[in-house]
Amino acid sequence: MHLKKRFWGMILAGFFLSRGLSFGDALEEVAGNGLAIQSNPAGAAVYIDGIERGTTPLGIYTLKPGEYRVWLKKDGYVERRVRITLHEGSRLLLTLDMEAARGRLLIRLNPAPGAPLELQAALRPEISVDGTPVSGLELNLPAGYRTIRVRAFGWQEELKTLYVAENETRQVEFTLLPAEFKISKGTISRPRFNPGNSGALGTTGVGFEVSAPGTGRITIINSQGEPVWERDIPPFQTWSQGICWDGRAPNGGVLPDGAYQARIEGESMPRDKALPVREYMELAIVIDSRIVIRPLSLASGIPGLLYAPVPDPLPQGAFQIEGALLFGQAPMAEKSWAVLPFSAGFRAAPLEGLEFAAALNVQTNLEGGVLSAAGGSLKWRFLKGRGAFPPDMGAGLAYAWVERGPATPFGMDTGIKLFIPGALRLGRFFSLLLSPAILWTGSQGYPAGPIPRLHISSGIQASHAFMTGGVSLRSEFRFGDTAGPEGIAGNWPPWAGPLLLGAELKIFPPPSNFVVSLFGGGWFFDGAAGLYGGAGIGLIY
Repeated sequence: MHLKKRFWGMILAGFFLSRGLSFGDALEEVAGNGLAIQSNPAGAAVYIDGIERGTTPLGIYTLKPGEYRVWLKKDGYVERRVRITLHEGSRLLLTLDMEAARGRLLIRLNPAPGAPLELQAALRPEISVDGTPVSGLELNLPAGYRTIRVRAFGWQEELKTLYVAENETRQVEFTLLPAEFKISKGTISRPRFNPGNSGALGTTGVGFEVSAPGTGRITIINSQGEPVWERDIPPFQTWSQGICWDGRAPNGGVLPDGAYQARIEGESMPRDKALPVREYMELAIVIDSRIVIRPLSLASGIPGLLYAPVPDPLPQGAFQIEGALLFGQAPMAEKSWAVLPFSAGFRAAPLEGLEFAAALNVQTNLEGGVLSAAGGSLKWRFLKGRGAFPPDMGAGLAYAWVERGPATPFGMDTGIKLFIPGALRLGRFFSLLLSPAILWTGSQGYPAGPIPRLHISSGIQASHAFMTGGVSLRSEFRFGDTAGPEGIAGNWPPWAGPLLLGAELKIFPPPSNFVVSLFGGGWFFDGAAGLYGGAGIGLIY
């Protein structure tokens, strides 16, 4: 029966293709009666022998066996006409592709009379249709109303909405007028920045737009109104302009903290006997040596060293992304040397002093199977230290879901965690970290009871130029947990939790924003111990 049905389907396909079907269409004959018809896209009007019967998708099961003419019509699409034959005891399933109706549009650009010859010679139009850039002046477009935009540097933008008719060619003319010279849309990439940061992290970008060709100059002015840095801007050849400033004087010395103004001056190109047009704008910049941008480990969803959170957030508007791979005897892994844990993390600072982070952990078993976990944290620095004392202090809340087990090899703990990170500066390059935390843990992110576990994290962080790193240690204390770690029978002391040790180095060489990470460490848990290593790469801005 199956072979018979397939045979007749092949015969019918060849018969129908000669009657208006194309290779993008589909047909099938099944048990039943009548016709079921669909179109791509849906919503086409269906006419059978000239009588409108509805819109696709449509089922007409009362049609008697015989031959019929089927038409499909939809605005903006080419009409489809096919002939079908219905047989006794069978239903025809028919799907028709509808091709968008199209027309040709010829665009003609006419510079306004009297437009400068040098401007006409440099005319490089950018044309878009309904917001989508197109190339060329002869366009094959879908039928219907279309909005055509023509813009060219040095010329006023022109916009027209017109109807493109099916299978017709239409010419449309645009008369371009020279644009007035203007400076607008000034931006500062880092309104507050620290030249002491490495490479691109210690610079700020001054951006603006111009409407026509010309020349410009940028001058940095201090709070006393004195120019401290200036530079000529290359001749304007496009709308967007940008200059980078590293917060230093011409002799290379870092300028002192304080408020500055970036003054942008522009002058139009001479046109005939007309006087050049001059425009300017001023933008505020602040140099603040307390703003430090350093990459941190993000794999656990709590930024810091591997096992010790830090209180310092990113400056407002900054962000970091990082991917890391771990190998060896991974801590908390079900089988050492048989898994490849991977993490992807992100952190950003929407407000000054406030930072959020998120991470995804995936543990791939080389023998088969994948475990996943996801978590995030929100941290607020409520005390900014001024030297050695008082220390930097923060407070944070974290949550994570781990598919199986209490934690991932990257130290992401399932459940809800409250942590208070602190950092005491030891000279110019080192900081002592201490972060107590309480964790309500359980199964897959759900706390098992009201009694939390205590985590004590500590470490030493080192930072210099384009390198940062350190060592960190985390221990766990369990209270009221007489069943032993993870359900192992027996009475266990509070310090029976895992002991984790990590060391890391992050390099972010100028002038790029890329970060390369190397890390490793060891662990001790339930009478077992192991060593691991890893590497990562990321971006910080």
